[in-house]
Amino acid sequence: MKDFFMELAAWATTRGISIVIALLILAIGWGIISSVTKKLKKGKYGKKMDPTVRNFVANFCNIGLKIILVVTVIVIMGVPEASIAAVLASAGVTIGLALQGGLSNIASGIILLITRPFSIGDFVTVAGESGTVTDINIYYTTILTPDNKTITVPNSAASTSNITNFSIENKRRVDITALVAYGTDTELVKNTMLEIANANEKVLRDPAPAAVLTSMNDKGVEFALRMWVENSDYWTVHAAVNEALKASFEEKGISVPKMQVNIHQAK
Repeated sequence: MKDFFMELAAWATTRGISIVIALLILAIGWGIISSVTKKLKKGKYGKKMDPTVRNFVANFCNIGLKIILVVTVIVIMGVPEASIAAVLASAGVTIGLALQGGLSNIASGIILLITRPFSIGDFVTVAGESGTVTDINIYYTTILTPDNKTITVPNSAASTSNITNFSIENKRRVDITALVAYGTDTELVKNTMLEIANANEKVLRDPAPAAVLTSMNDKGVEFALRMWVENSDYWTVHAAVNEALKASFEEKGISVPKMQVNIHQAK
């Protein structure tokens, strides 16, 4: 390394014009690469690509082309190729050891791009975090939570964790449970649930809604209402049916178990 810097100092004193030209090429090339990758993301050609692939390819090209540009500029400046090779070799080993996690993220990003467990715009649970995928780059996957928090998940964590994709299917089943007191008419509860489900226009008729008794425990009798809806209507139906069930139960006198607290006084 010492010999390399001595050679570099001697070379710089004799190649001032080459240095200036090389720096101009670096500045212009850097700007061109940034412009090209930006157009790849937002231009008319980029819009024809899948958003997940487009963002990943744009980020990968941006970094790769800039590395090539820097090496090319160094060669244009006349730095001895043997010295460049020696420095790159030693630097490569050092950087490789320091960036093992980063390289793992790049490899995992490629795996995510190939296997496609989720795409930009999908609502997912990945690495314990839930939200809408807003970006997948070569290092990280970015998720926006329902309460508007941005979470950055390393690709290595995303590719090795369990992934739940709530958006990949067109239909989802809404499950709503209701706990009623013992002694309540079973058929009344089931019919009331089905009336509410069938009254909601967003609930699909095929498969048809179903109301079933699921369990009996020390708190009461538990019923479940199962309805199929379009994926985008899931939360709308979930909230509307819950509100309608509460109102209908009160109107028909269907009672829910009351919490009891037993207090024992020590003597």
